[in-house]
Amino acid sequence: MEYLICGCIGYGLGCLNPAYFIFKWKHQDIRKGNSHPAIFKRLYSEEEQGRMNENRKRTITVLLTRYCSTFSNFIYWVTGRGYTHASLALNDGEEFFYSFNFKGFRHEYPGRHIHKCVKSICYKLEVSEEAFEKIRKQIEEMEQNREKLHYSRLGVLLCLLHIPFKMENGYFCSQFVMEMLQLSGSIVLEKSPSLYLPNQLPEILGRCGCLKEIICNPV
Repeated sequence: MEYLICGCIGYGLGCLNPAYFIFKWKHQDIRKGNSHPAIFKRLYSEEEQGRMNENRKRTITVLLTRYCSTFSNFIYWVTGRGYTHASLALNDGEEFFYSFNFKGFRHEYPGRHIHKCVKSICYKLEVSEEAFEKIRKQIEEMEQNREKLHYSRLGVLLCLLHIPFKMENGYFCSQFVMEMLQLSGSIVLEKSPSLYLPNQLPEILGRCGCLKEIICNPV
């Protein structure tokens, strides 16, 4: 037999709210040894759930690397001899990173290419649950349309000339990373995501309010 008792604390029976508190008591024949403790359950309002999600923090990771390749060497010399590639990982300690390279939108495993990496730096950013979900959903959508996405060499060239340009379904690595961060609201950019090359990201990430940790040469 099961009893359901609903109620909330108020100034009289007139302010009882049956939807707010639920006390559920399951009572069965004690002789059968099936007695159960009381179960208390609170139904949170949408506003309360929003505040809980806002207070909950998630970690995303931006990895900047300097690889040895013809194109990487070109970017290295024309952009100030710094980092030449950027990628993004969801969750702390994620094995792979999301980014764009000559093969398009890819999962990258930096640990498998240690011999090609000259230097690297990792920025861990602490963002709200809402910001994290915005990035996750956008990446999920991009994965579903992976065949349509490609690396934008033209975007890199125009970025070097300081000309903002958003190509449909085309990205280069740092443009992708900055667009994801801008989408989430984690960082306020002073210019279009298409005007950021990897070597410019340390200055932006190093002073953002959501910075949690910096790790030098993790790869």
